[in-house]
Amino acid sequence: MGGGLSAGFHAPFEQNDLPEMMNITRNVLLAHGKAVSVIRKNCGSDTKIGYAPTAEVVLPAKEDKEVIDEARRLSFGTDSRMFLFENAWWSDPIFTGAFSEEANELLGDQLPKFTEEEWNSISQPLDFYGYNIYQAGVNPIPANQWGYDRYSSQGSPRTAMDWNITPEIMYWSCKFFYERYKKPLLITENGMACYDFESLDGKVHDPARIDFMHRYLLSLERAITEGIPVLGYCYWSVMDNYEWTGGYDKRFGLIYIDYKNQRRIMKDSALWYRTVIATKGKVLERKEEKVHED
Repeated sequence: MGGGLSAGFHAPFEQNDLPEMMNITRNVLLAHGKAVSVIRKNCGSDTKIGYAPTAEVVLPAKEDKEVIDEARRLSFGTDSRMFLFENAWWSDPIFTGAFSEEANELLGDQLPKFTEEEWNSISQPLDFYGYNIYQAGVNPIPANQWGYDRYSSQGSPRTAMDWNITPEIMYWSCKFFYERYKKPLLITENGMACYDFESLDGKVHDPARIDFMHRYLLSLERAITEGIPVLGYCYWSVMDNYEWTGGYDKRFGLIYIDYKNQRRIMKDSALWYRTVIATKGKVLERKEEKVHED
């Protein structure tokens, strides 16, 4: 919503003012409640219904209580410039039945108004929390404060989308969301855009994507090992696809698409991930990091 209707860098490329964004927020939350009611009514009692917003989670620079607490606070904070892109704005009403204290302090009477019946619809129980996770948050943190700028420094690892490669955020996002909303997690999107092409041998070799998935899955394993209920992991995406404003230029797929003739080629990552699934993750290894001495 923030990208397409406020900042205007995604479709439909609108830059609405604050009153209109409050109206949009109201409609989104009411539509969610209506959709949940319709699904519950028509799809049977065994149907699992969740919610999958996308916003940033901040990565602690180190495993120190004070630093972790600050990362958690920033991950659910409400900023005067960025609140339409933040987790608490879109998730607190759904899972807690109210806007956060910070949102009330920031916007006060400008917040959308709901009747008790509408709040009951918006916050009716869900079965899981879905999350699209690619990188650690890029909140505007002053350099050298808490160390959060370490994953967005010049020359740091990035994907073809220019997104930071920060596998640890898989663990911390699961931890923070479960602590706050007490719902099982479903990773609804995770993946990497690479500069893929067909090699001379007719295959598509993408070792960077394999390494990316391996690291993020190990981070997810840590969350599971610590008792955080994770329902599943969905790689984005099975095939190369039309990627928003990136068009067909950004390739996330496990399967390569030759757009000129629609040929499909299984990338090396597809074959690797097939083995991960077949072995239920047993092929994943956690190797000791090498220490390089000057």
